[in-house]
Amino acid sequence: MICSGSAADGVAAELLASEVLFAENRAAAARCRGVHALVEHHERQLEARLQEMGPGEPDWSRLDPIDHTCQSLVATTGVTYSRASDVVGLAVDVHAWAPAVLDAMESGLLCERIAMLLCSRIRDVDPSLSHEVQAAVVEDYLKRLHRGERPNRRTISRHADNVVAKIDPEGEAERRRDAAFGRGVRFRREDRGMCTMTARLPAAAGAVLAERIDAFAGKAAPGDRRTLSQRRADALVAMATGDHVVVDPDGGYRGTSAAGSADPTPGSARGSDAARGGGNGARTGEAAGSGASAGDGAPAAAAEDAAGQRGADGADDPVHAPVNVSPLLRPRVTVIANGVGAPRLEFARTGEAALETLTRLLESAKGATFELVDTRPGTHDGGESAYRYRIPPDLARRVRMRDGTCRHPGCAVPAESCDIDHIVPFNHSDPSSGGLTIEKNLMCMCRRHHRYKTFSDAHYEYLDGGRIKIRFGRHVLTTTPTGPLARARGFVTAPVSPRPNRPPGRSPGASSEDGPERSRRRGDHDDDPPPF
Repeated sequence: MICSGSAADGVAAELLASEVLFAENRAAAARCRGVHALVEHHERQLEARLQEMGPGEPDWSRLDPIDHTCQSLVATTGVTYSRASDVVGLAVDVHAWAPAVLDAMESGLLCERIAMLLCSRIRDVDPSLSHEVQAAVVEDYLKRLHRGERPNRRTISRHADNVVAKIDPEGEAERRRDAAFGRGVRFRREDRGMCTMTARLPAAAGAVLAERIDAFAGKAAPGDRRTLSQRRADALVAMATGDHVVVDPDGGYRGTSAAGSADPTPGSARGSDAARGGGNGARTGEAAGSGASAGDGAPAAAAEDAAGQRGADGADDPVHAPVNVSPLLRPRVTVIANGVGAPRLEFARTGEAALETLTRLLESAKGATFELVDTRPGTHDGGESAYRYRIPPDLARRVRMRDGTCRHPGCAVPAESCDIDHIVPFNHSDPSSGGLTIEKNLMCMCRRHHRYKTFSDAHYEYLDGGRIKIRFGRHVLTTTPTGPLARARGFVTAPVSPRPNRPPGRSPGASSEDGPERSRRRGDHDDDPPPF
């Protein structure tokens, strides 16, 4: 039990920490003013130098005032050049065309990182509209804060883009066309023999790559302790080299071995044939492709079989991971139509795709799965499943499509990486009394925040439109779903009744057929694992 003195100390500590953060935001605004003054100083120096320059002085000999300012900060403060460049860039932006961002920083409500993010979303707006756009973007963000919302960075970007599109629709269309020019793959050297690869791709291309990597990665064989993320990394290397990835029994990476130098794992293809998708590799891949799904990230069936054929003896020797399977592409495309405007095409993990991009993808695919989504809330509720603890796969997928990310305020963990939790806890002794397994009582929660919800005194409540209200002591916040289904529901006004009819002649939750042991034997996915 917490005594009143401890509670008062907690409130005082919270107020102190909050005031320090507000002061930090105001200090960032003051830094912008100071840095901009330094930029102006170097601009005056440049102007004086230009007056002294002779007529034959080349333009490239002129030093950029911004570069000068960055170098001054590096020399005097010891910050990295990258950090100095960010600070100077923000100072120039908020003084040149985004004064509303600076005002919000000085109020203490806008931190430097979000200020940089907002500026990045509105930097390319037509100059004649920039003042109106930046004011509207900042106003929208602050209103959301006052309403109790705590959006993550991705959601903040989407909200800003929506405001920009309303004010400058022609410019937004041009920016979407130009976005493809920002595609690229970069490699950065890291310590301890590692490197980091980042890629920016069109949504459809990302869906192709995600499906191919997952199909190559397969499932872990007995004795293979690698995580899914590690298997994906090894699969990417194997796709490029055509070799088998060799891993230690504890999951460590040992390198690659030539496909012909050792007996391949049963079910995997040999050498370069696998990389090219030809020969025996193509035939193996044909079977694998039939089970692949870009939408769900399911591994290929052949890869699963190959993993399952390994004996337990493999735990004592280096594992030749079954990553050389060369599946055919069979993408899963979600079509969301709400009766207003053109239907939306979505890939579950990579987002919206244009119709022409999808057409090019289908030309190289061997079949595809199209899923037409009914956007009305509650269409997957009803029947006996509402009175069972475990969540049906189609309902789980629908909740993920609605939420987009973890529903904890400010969390950006993708929905496909989250648990699905009952908002009102499921009543195992009497399911009909509350906590039903229906859409409006389910939400995506990453494992960290799932545990927080379960073991803290936070209270969660479902509101209309998929919004969720959370009470943290004396604070009340709300979160809004950001998934493609939620976006399509902006026009939906007639939801289906969310409470299902109780099945006649059955005692809810009493069937031994659906006990936990039976469910585990069937291999059902546990979207809401105990003790949550």
